[in-house]
Amino acid sequence: MKAYKSTKKIFLGLSGGVDSAVTLALLAKKHGAENIQAIFMRNWSKDLPGFQCPWQEDWHDAQSVALTLGVKVELWDFENDYKDKVVDYLISEYKAGRTPNPDIICNQEVKFKVFLEQAIQEGAAKIATGHYARITDDPISPHIKWLKIAKDKTKDQSYFLARISQKALQKTIFPLGELQKKEVRELATKFNLPVATKKDSVGICFVGEVGIVDFLKNFIGVRPGAIIDIKTNQRIGTHQGSELYTIGQRHGLNLSSSQDLPYYVTSKNITKNTIYVTSDISATEVWIDQVKLTDCHFISIHPDDISDYSSLSLRTRHLGKLEAIQKIDLGSNNSEITINLRLKSKIKTPAPGQSGVVYTEDGRVLFSGFIF
Repeated sequence: MKAYKSTKKIFLGLSGGVDSAVTLALLAKKHGAENIQAIFMRNWSKDLPGFQCPWQEDWHDAQSVALTLGVKVELWDFENDYKDKVVDYLISEYKAGRTPNPDIICNQEVKFKVFLEQAIQEGAAKIATGHYARITDDPISPHIKWLKIAKDKTKDQSYFLARISQKALQKTIFPLGELQKKEVRELATKFNLPVATKKDSVGICFVGEVGIVDFLKNFIGVRPGAIIDIKTNQRIGTHQGSELYTIGQRHGLNLSSSQDLPYYVTSKNITKNTIYVTSDISATEVWIDQVKLTDCHFISIHPDDISDYSSLSLRTRHLGKLEAIQKIDLGSNNSEITINLRLKSKIKTPAPGQSGVVYTEDGRVLFSGFIF
């Protein structure tokens, strides 16, 4: 049995970035450094051609932060879990022509499942992360928790967290949920944290600053193919591999119309290795007012209770506009819950495989699903 075995301990996921560092500082100040156990999750350590994985640098930064605050830190290896549950899923979805979000799956399967379970096994009373999101009590049943949009709406990460479980919400603390990003940076300086000026990470969750296309090329045998204009049905260009393109994408196509208008990807055929595009922004293929969600996930309510809520809105991408929902139809596909949403206004067609998250009027996550 390890020395930190205690039912009072808070286990914090310490990434080496400024957000989790400030979270650690706030928790140590409130609960005492001896009651906090920092954990660095090594989920990916492989270098890719032309790109060096930054995990060692992040681990060094995490150790420096923990040392500064007098908190113990350990490295937990979840690399196999991350490969099996996130990377393999990512690759299979792209091969099928869909566009998944790895951060959402990482939160669902690794941070708030594998990490949570191991932390509880080691005696954690709670876990904490540096996410910008809030957890609130149900107004009628206080034992039920809700995931809610962060105070800083420009940094809110509730979209990425919408598939975690009620058990995870019960056991999680988000200290940054009530703070603005500017305040977090100021606190990092105030606490003399060695990562106070470190830039925020971008790219794939835990992999680093490598673009998704460059990442996928290491795992998918892509080949060039035809780009077809849906209006003329003529080939107007060549793509790098149909799996690498997203519905709605307009950058990276290297195409120009006679009116010098951008082209949009409207659909793709993986079997034929063909993508279809248009420069007509008013084309029916570009806009929809109905969205179908599959494999729907409910954190805080039963699906049959959806009708109890009104003035709902849909978000189809991180920090994307909240679109008003006019009607909801609940269905099923085998054992999966499917939901059809009719929107009050048309939106640009979202990419299949992305997540759609439905919010209540006061910013709570009602449910989420994968766009079909």
